Amino acid sequence: MVNRSPAVERINRLRRMISVAMRSSDELALKFVYCDKKGRRTRRVVSPIRFLGTGQDQFSALCLCREEVRQFSLERVSDVFLVHASEVLMPVPIEVVEATQGEDDESESESSGSGGEQDIGRVAIESLRGGLADGGRPAGGDGLEGRAEE
Repeated sequence: MVNRSPAVERINRLRRMISVAMRSSDELALKFVYCDKKGRRTRRVVSPIRFLGTGQDQFSALCLCREEVRQFSLERVSDVFLVHASEVLMPVPIEVVEATQGEDDESESESSGSGGEQDIGRVAIESLRGGLADGGRPAGGDGLEGRAEE
């Protein structure tokens, strides 16, 4: 068994979740918080198109907020969950997200294992089976509220 860091595991789970949305692009979109190069955090809704680069550390997506194809870095994405595409109407307003107490130290959040990471796999698996409940959140769960968790 390979021992991977929490950051690597988080990125791998995020890739799987994006892949689910890509395969079901008519039915699913992704909603997440994105931190740009200047540190501004905004909530986005996108329809992912494809992974970019050899390391697949970026992806292109139709940003339903900007109504344009944009590129996103996986390392800057947090608070991800799947939403039903039928519930999204363009243009989606861009929401500025203020950092809350405890969100400034991402490494602390990633290593804490707050439970949101386990929800990511469950969301992806349930969506593959067509079992999405509550707008992309796992049934009985609270979504992916942890900042470092997808």
